[in-house]
Amino acid sequence: MAKKYRRRTRNFFIKKDMQGKLLYQHFLMTILGVIVFALIFSLLSADNLTITYENQHIRIGQTPLILLKEMLKAHWIFLMTVGLLVLAMNLILYHRFAGPAYRFEMTFGGMVSKDLDQHIYLRSKDMMKELAEQINTFNQDLSDEMRTIRRHCEAVEDRLDRLEPDTKNAQATEMLNQAREENRQIQNLLAAYKLKSADK
Repeated sequence: MAKKYRRRTRNFFIKKDMQGKLLYQHFLMTILGVIVFALIFSLLSADNLTITYENQHIRIGQTPLILLKEMLKAHWIFLMTVGLLVLAMNLILYHRFAGPAYRFEMTFGGMVSKDLDQHIYLRSKDMMKELAEQINTFNQDLSDEMRTIRRHCEAVEDRLDRLEPDTKNAQATEMLNQAREENRQIQNLLAAYKLKSADK
């Protein structure tokens, strides 16, 4: 029966470097989009005049400049709030990507260290579930196959031990010893791996 995985604490900055870069790039793209919009608006309304009323005074000015000033003065709190909300939403979305990326990194690190007893646990809203399932299946299948190879090596060793060395044929005795040594080397290679449990 597969064990249940529970994360003890909620940590939105799992991979700080990656998440920081993504948030920074998204922030720059948002600022660039606002600047492009402002430039297009300025170009389209450059030949127009706008009249505004401020503190019992009438002001006349070019449309893009005067409107942008009024918008920033009246709505800067709204703009800041929306900017922070956009960053918070992006942080949550990137968290659904950074969590699996961290789990993959940890799992691959274990696999490089010959530990196939790895299982990637993802939350219900995380991304890349299909890839996680493929990695889990790969570790399970490879562990099962290596376990089968171990059994075959043990069977080969048992049969080699039953063979009587031919004292009259030195070449046959040497080949028998070489076969035993090759089989032991295969067993040593397999023994270095930590295999995934059969019930996972």
